[in-house]
Amino acid sequence: MNIVFLDYDFANQRQDVCKVLAQVENTLVIPIQDAFSVPADSSVRGVVLTHLGSGLMAYHMELIDRYPQIQHWIICVCGKIGKAVQETTRNHFASNMVQRDVYCEFFFDETAGLEKLISSLSTPVKAGKKCVIVSNNTVLAENAAEVIGAYLPDWEVAACGNPQNPDYSYCDAVIVVGNDVDDLCVPCPDGETVKKWFWFNVPFGRNHRREKEQVTKLKASMNALGWNLSDYASRTSFSSLQNERAVLQVENEEIHPMALVSDTQFVIWDDYGLPVPQTLWATDSIQAFLNENTVFPSMAAQIGNKRT
Repeated sequence: MNIVFLDYDFANQRQDVCKVLAQVENTLVIPIQDAFSVPADSSVRGVVLTHLGSGLMAYHMELIDRYPQIQHWIICVCGKIGKAVQETTRNHFASNMVQRDVYCEFFFDETAGLEKLISSLSTPVKAGKKCVIVSNNTVLAENAAEVIGAYLPDWEVAACGNPQNPDYSYCDAVIVVGNDVDDLCVPCPDGETVKKWFWFNVPFGRNHRREKEQVTKLKASMNALGWNLSDYASRTSFSSLQNERAVLQVENEEIHPMALVSDTQFVIWDDYGLPVPQTLWATDSIQAFLNENTVFPSMAAQIGNKRT
């Protein structure tokens, strides 16, 4: 179902909008100030139809907050608006959506017959959360998706099989993964509400100086591809896929921590990145090492964080 909220600057155009949207099935058009009872038995897409005569206002965001049951929104700005104003408005919208766990498409429709909006409404309403794991190293993406998906049981977590032409449709979060920066050089998803993370697979001891260098190189490479994020460091994590698998197996009680002693690929390192002799390994020290050197659980917790 589509519920179209007409902004105040559309107050005198309700009849015209209803006529134009008559071709879109199961669509209700109401003034933005009217209350609406969201049906519990169907997926609903909320649409804010506006000219943004006064710019993006607090009540636009409050409308989204008022209906937490609606997890698929469209803000459609009608009329001809200059590129500079569009960019400023997009940035304002993005900053407002940072703390909101909701999927929202934001676009400008300059057509006389709301053609862009009608095209969007012809697609199915988004149902459920989706996270895409993408990398030029598709095998690593598949392996990472398998582990991360275990922490997001209510989400669709999928590895992208075509990293240079990824399908980000209806995507709430994207995690770009790789062994090096070249693995992470993939196209940027559209949309201001898509959560973006980066992860480097580091098989052995961490090197904080090298990590800083990797983030600097990542920023330059990704900005060249249009990502243009203000902060890469807080979105970038480093860990070993093997350790991520191990901590999940321990949490699921599939293995005991001491079983890792016989794993020739498993190594505990100290604060200086040097291997710790196996004679010093114990259940508690193995568990503590895994907890301190894995990031997927905390990453998944941030991705799955819901509005309250």
